[in-house]
Amino acid sequence: CGRVPGPANGQPACAVYKPKRGGAYHADAVTVPTVTTTGIARIVTFLDPSLFGSFGLPAAIPGHPAGL
Repeated sequence: CGRVPGPANGQPACAVYKPKRGGAYHADAVTVPTVTTTGIARIVTFLDPSLFGSFGLPAAIPGHPAGL
C-alpha cells in the first residue's frame, strides 16, 4: 500500500495497486481508515481506480509500487 499524498475525506489514505501480467501494477483501490485517539475506528475501501487521478497518482506503474 502506498500512501496517498494529502488526505482523503480529512483522513490519511492508502493507494492499493494490484499486480498484472508483465510486471506492471495497476490502480485497484483507495483505502481510508478513520483514526481516533484510541485507534482505528473503521476502514473504508473505495474500489474505484478512477480516484487515483484525483490524488495525482498514476493508473499504472512498472515494477514494485513500494517506492510511492
